[in-house]
Amino acid sequence: MSSVRSRIDIVAAPTPKPRHWRSLLVPLGAFERAEWAVAVIATLAALALLGIPTAVVPTPLFGRTLETDAVNVAVWLASAPLIGILVATYAPSLRLTPVERSPVGRISTAGAAAYLAIGCPVCNKVLLVLLGTNGALQIFAPLQPLIGVLAVGSLTAMLVWRLRQLAVPRSACATPVPYG
Repeated sequence: MSSVRSRIDIVAAPTPKPRHWRSLLVPLGAFERAEWAVAVIATLAALALLGIPTAVVPTPLFGRTLETDAVNVAVWLASAPLIGILVATYAPSLRLTPVERSPVGRISTAGAAAYLAIGCPVCNKVLLVLLGTNGALQIFAPLQPLIGVLAVGSLTAMLVWRLRQLAVPRSACATPVPYG
């Protein structure tokens, strides 16, 4: 008798990419009330956490030396929903694909970049210590729109990456291959 192995190994196939950008919207269509609630709550939390300390939202708690300009508001309004939807895609009921690493670090980094892009350069104590008032106004302030574009771009890229993960059926991630 020949020695034939009847064992089946699971071989990880390359993850197929969605062919069209509309296929990225499929996971959003799978959102249920719980996921949309997570998205809305996370968006409101991001709006508050980014808007109140930077004084984009006027409150008696925080003040702003320089007026809020359109770029600050645009980055604030673009970042919050991206953060909210991105957080909602990691809701337990949507974990269609395994998450190897926590997304918290990446989302936090992009959120910190958005915070720097939104905030008043003269009100940021760390910037004042590092650059002084003139440096904050002449060096950092002109960079804020670029930082904002990078923050919104990285949040968008993370969301597209995550939606691509969720758009691929779980069965496409591992293919049984006969051994031998």
